[in-house]
Order: sequence, then structure tokens, then C-alpha cells
Amino acid sequence: MLNQSTESFVIYCLILIIGLLLGFIVYYFRALKEERRTNLSFVEDTDEPLKDNFSFIVNNIGDIIYTADINGFFTFVNFSSEELLGYKPEELIGKHFTFLVHEDDQEMVKQFYYNQFNAKKYKTILDFRVYTKKGKMRWVQQSVKIHISDYEKGQIDGFQAVVRDITKQKDLEKKYKFLISNAKEGIYISNYNGDFTFVNDSMKNILGFESFELQGKNYMEVIHPEDKDEVIAFYKQQMKGGDSDTFNEFRVLDKFGRCKWVAQNVKAIPSLEKKNHVAEFHAIVRDITTRKVYEMELDRLSMVARKTTNIILFLNSKNEIQWVNEAFTKVFGYQREEVIGKIPGEVLNGPKTDPKVLNEIVSKIEEGKSIKAELVNYTKTGEAIWIELTMDPIVNSEGEKGYIAVEQEITERKYQEELILHQNKEIKESINYSSRIQQSIIPSEGVQKSILSDSFVWYEPKDIVSGDFFMVDRLKAMGMYDYPVFVVADCTGHGVPGAMLSVMCNGILKQAFEKANLSSAAEILDFTREKLIEVLNNTQETEILDGMDLALGIWDQNNNEIHFSGANRPLWLIREGEILEYKADRQHIGFSSTIKPFSTESIQLQEGDMVYVFSDGIIDQFGGEKGKRFMSKKLKQLLLSVASKEVDQQKETIKQTLTDWQGSNYQTDDICIMGIKF
Repeated sequence: MLNQSTESFVIYCLILIIGLLLGFIVYYFRALKEERRTNLSFVEDTDEPLKDNFSFIVNNIGDIIYTADINGFFTFVNFSSEELLGYKPEELIGKHFTFLVHEDDQEMVKQFYYNQFNAKKYKTILDFRVYTKKGKMRWVQQSVKIHISDYEKGQIDGFQAVVRDITKQKDLEKKYKFLISNAKEGIYISNYNGDFTFVNDSMKNILGFESFELQGKNYMEVIHPEDKDEVIAFYKQQMKGGDSDTFNEFRVLDKFGRCKWVAQNVKAIPSLEKKNHVAEFHAIVRDITTRKVYEMELDRLSMVARKTTNIILFLNSKNEIQWVNEAFTKVFGYQREEVIGKIPGEVLNGPKTDPKVLNEIVSKIEEGKSIKAELVNYTKTGEAIWIELTMDPIVNSEGEKGYIAVEQEITERKYQEELILHQNKEIKESINYSSRIQQSIIPSEGVQKSILSDSFVWYEPKDIVSGDFFMVDRLKAMGMYDYPVFVVADCTGHGVPGAMLSVMCNGILKQAFEKANLSSAAEILDFTREKLIEVLNNTQETEILDGMDLALGIWDQNNNEIHFSGANRPLWLIREGEILEYKADRQHIGFSSTIKPFSTESIQLQEGDMVYVFSDGIIDQFGGEKGKRFMSKKLKQLLLSVASKEVDQQKETIKQTLTDWQGSNYQTDDICIMGIKF
């Protein structure tokens, strides 16, 4: 048993040992804590195997690991600095970390870490540019963890960092941003609540807002009020599972309040922290206003097309049928589904379809031109029908080309046209034969010049046959036997009626020329009128006012005189540059309620006199710049200008002048003019 002093000594020794042991334990854990906090440079007091393991990991990792004091001077750098930046660790120890930073980023980096350290943020991440030893610029991402001093509570005495080379990533980001910024489509990113966090420049073309004006704005603020509930309901349903890719079309209101249609593809980006939650949305937006307007117009057109009796087809760029209306199915007997996707000719053309017309249609389609044609098509039962086709090119909002074809059945019309053509052919053949009959009563140029050697006649019927005619003959009347007689006559009307009357009047005049008891020009006209009224069976009860106007001249060769008598048609004589007009009686040859005898005027001739008689076809011809009638005044000027020329030259000049005057105007009436030089 120990005495009291011995017992006290033992207790003292035990307390001393325990104190030393506690001190060692405290020191050990403090050193271990310091080692973990400050990097491998602080593990020198640990055992060698642990130190070697940490050193191997730190120096062989791909990222740069370094520690720095509170002022930013390197205190440790691993060997990766040489691989990434070209600097050995010993070249960096003791230098300020910003000497590597790009000059344009230095102020930003200093300010960033000043603010972060001042706020005592435990961890920070920042991207910036640095230079390698060879002066090459690299992008790096730096993760920094601050070191709180153990001796001065709450004070930062340094930091440790991991630096990663992100140059390739930044290059990709740059290309990605370029593509995003220059994309024609609008592209945006929003958070889960729908607030815009990124907007490319093309969104301005859709919404009118600059990109910075949309930052932070909720996308619901631009959706058309009438579409908001529908859009919300749609995306709530679509986004329930997260990681969804959806499409929708709706209306928006741009900055200026204009309504537009957009199509939107949205990708829901899932949260990494919360399962089955969406972190943000990535969206591509296209303006489809033009397409929607086109579709609405097409819908309206389709409504009309369904009701119309015209056949309507829509064709795509491949000339394939996209849509037909009900009139198509009624006329051709095909159901819509039987022809959709087929080329019209494959189902509608047949043996009687004209290949020449088809080639013209194909050629115009290739040129993108409008088409109008008539062709034979066939129904489902094989019946041939005539179709009038009109096709016009169309382009939809997506730039796709096609055609709209409007057809009308014209089978009955074509039948009537063919019937009319057949009848017209027969009529024309009859008229041509009538023309040959009429020409037989018109003197040939040889006969004309055998009686009036120095003369010309320009005879131009408006139609195949004419109401105008002329005569050159010799009289058989006593006292005027064998005198030359000339006539230019204009019967009522033209064409077939005028020709029939002209043949009749010509025959009566010939009878008058043969009458021995007629002794004057006036008596010839009186006789002709009497016979014409008799032939037409005119009475007071049945008045037929048709007849003829004429100018008749008898050349008295013995006295060198012309005996002139006229029914509404004058005789003009040009002598020494002056024109003398001998007027006719103001009555025609035919029935009239007041009939008076015709008169005769004797005209003494001089050598070189030029005499003209004519119908009213020349003076009534429309033409010139203002489309007016030629009139008597111009005819007088024309005749005065040609009277001194040879008669054949006069004819050609008169004819060319009238042709030029007429231009593109149609011929108004039959034309006949006769000129005689004495």
C-alpha cells in the first residue's frame, strides 16, 4: 500500500501523461485538418504512403490544381500546369495568378473574386481567358474554394482552385451562338415558370421586341388572350412527364399589337436535382401568319368550290391531284379518294383527247404559265365529254408551287358549235357561189377599157358579196346609139341582201340601156325606178324602202359632153386644179311617198378633164389617229392631188391612202370609185 506522498506523485505522473497524450492528439488532428484544407503541400508531416498517394493523384490529374494566399500569389501548383499552359510549377510559385489572365479579362476577374471573397462565398466558378507560355490564348473554367484561417476567426487566408481547359467548349459555344443568333427561326429559352432567359435576334422579326426587352418577360404576356387558356392546358398536359418534345400553333400579339400566327416546337429540359421536374424549356418559333392566311383563304375558297357547278381541282408541284370538289365527282363519276395523288391525264384522257393540246398544256405547266384550253375528257364509265379548262399557278406560304384548275363541261356547246360550223360552211359555200354570179355581171377590166380606154375602177366589197356595183356599157337608144354609159351604184345594205338587190338593179339597168325609146339619162333612172318598184311589189300598203343610189353618165362623143343624172350620188369633175361638183337629185331609186322625175345635166368637156363617180363607202370609212370618218373634204383633197397622174397610178394611190387611213379598223362599207380621163 502506497503512502500519501507516493500516491500524490503517481497521480501527478498520470495527469502529466494524459496531458501530453491529449496535446499530441490535438496536434495530430489539427495537422490532419490543415492537410485536407490546404492541399498536398501541407501533408509533409503525414506518413509517407499517404503523401505519395495524394501526390500521384494531384500531379497526374488532367486539370491544374493550385493554392494561393489571400493576395493571389501561387503557393502550390501541380504538374498539369506544364501540359496545359507550358509553365513548370516552379515557374509559377510566388507569382500572382492574374499574370496568366488575358488583359481584357483581368479587371473582370479581379472584381469578381473581390466581390465573391468579400461576400465570403465558399465556392465560386468563373470562365475567363488566359495565355500559355507561348502566348496562345486559351479559355479556362476555374473552381475556387476559400480557406478560412484557424488563427484569426472568420478571416480568409488563401484559396485553392481547380482550373480546366474549356477552349474547345467555348469554340463550340461560339459557333452555336452564331447559328442561334443568325437562325431565321425565333429561338428562346425560358425557365419553368415561362420567363424568357435567352432570346435570339430573330424573335424581333416575330414579336417586334429587342432581345433585351424580352429577357425576364413571361411568354404568356405575348400570347393572344383568346388562345392563353388553350396553350396553358396543352402544355400542362404535354409537360407532365418532363423531357417532352411538343408542337403547337397559336396566335401572339407583337410589340405593336398586331396579331400573328406562330408554330412552336418546345423541348422540356429535365431537372438534374428534382426527379420528374422540368428545369427549363428550349423552343423554336416560326411565323406562320402567311400560311394561316393562305389556309383560311383556301378554306373559304373550298367552301365556294364545293357549292359551285364548275369542276375544281387543286394540283401540287408534281401535277398530282390534291383535292377535287363535288362537281368533279358528279361529272366524272370518280370518288375523291380514287383520284387523289394521281395525275389528271391518267384518269381523264382517252382516245379522242388531242395530243397537241396536251403537249401545249404540259409546256405551259413547265413554264409556270396560265393555261386555257378545250379538250375531250372521259368519265369513269368511258363517256367522252368536252371540257373547257382554265389553270392558274399558285404558290402557298411555304413556297410550294402548284395549280388550281377550273373546268366546265361544254359538250352541248361544242355540239352546237360544230353544227354552226357546218351550217356556216354551207352558207359560205353558197355565198362564194353567189359571189361568182355577182362577179359575172361586173365588167372585166378589158371590157371597161374597151369602152372607156383611159379609166380605172377600184371595187372593194366589204364582204364576199357586195351591195355596190359598177357598169360600163353602150346604149341602144335612138339618138344616143352606141354612146358609152357608165354607172356606180350603191344598193341598200351590203353582204347577201345588198348583193341580191344589186343583181336585180343591174338587170333592170341593162333593160334600160336596151330601150330604144329612152332619150336621156333621167329617163333611164325613171324607167329603172318604175321597174324596181314593180319587181318589189311596192304599194302604199306594203312599203319596201330598199333601193339604190347611183351616179350615171352618158358620154355624148359627138358633142363631147356628159349627160349626168344622179340619185343621191354626185359627179365630180377636176379641171386645171379645180374641182367642180354636180349634185344629184335628193331621192333614191325605189319606192317613196313623194316620187319626182329625175333630172339630167349636160356637162361640156375639155381635154384633160378628170371625172369621178363613187359610192359612199370611201367617205364613211373610219380611221386615222382619232378614228373618225374620211369625209368628202379629204376625198376631194386626195383626188385633186392625183388627178394629173395616169389613171392606174391614181387607183393605187387612192387605194393605199384609204388602207393607211383605215389602219386596224374594220371596213365600214362596200367601196367603189370610178375615174375617167377625157
